[in-house]
Amino acid sequence: MVGVIPKICSLEVGINVTELGASSDVVLYSEFADWEALEQYRKHPQHLALIEFLDGVRSEMRVVDYEVQDVKS
Repeated sequence: MVGVIPKICSLEVGINVTELGASSDVVLYSEFADWEALEQYRKHPQHLALIEFLDGVRSEMRVVDYEVQDVKS
């Protein structure tokens, strides 16, 4: 989707290599320029088509949206 959907800074898919009970099978990590870019991604037809496909093959989904905070010691 990088290059297709504007303002995606980074997109990475990872497959789990452990079998811990609390682990997930697949993770999608993505970075966006700002919250507006994330909203554009969520509404983009390519993303919506992917969601439709995933709805048919996944058993659950977890989402975490966060903003990186500067932590000073």
